[in-house]
Amino acid sequence: MYMVEVYSNSLDELEKNIDALITLSENQKKQIARLNEENNNARNEILRSHAQIVELQKKYDSLKIAKANICLNKGDVKEAQKELSEIIEEINNCIAQLEQDEPASKTI
Repeated sequence: MYMVEVYSNSLDELEKNIDALITLSENQKKQIARLNEENNNARNEILRSHAQIVELQKKYDSLKIAKANICLNKGDVKEAQKELSEIIEEINNCIAQLEQDEPASKTI
């Protein structure tokens, strides 16, 4: 009779441990799902911010070109050449940076 009680207690303990593991596993799955959602939201925010930066950069570049054109229209050739040289240098820097970042950008 004693052995039956020992086995019974062992089975009860085992069931409690299994239930605890199942609960722990379910909680971990919920946490993983929540973290994945947060990660996706953060990635989407990064993509939106990047798109906004690109758009603002285009507007800024357009303004710089317009400024160079205004200088030309006013007859200030030296200032226009200076502005255009700066624009060309920025473009070259951007191209160089894109060439360096190319493998990293494929991971996003």
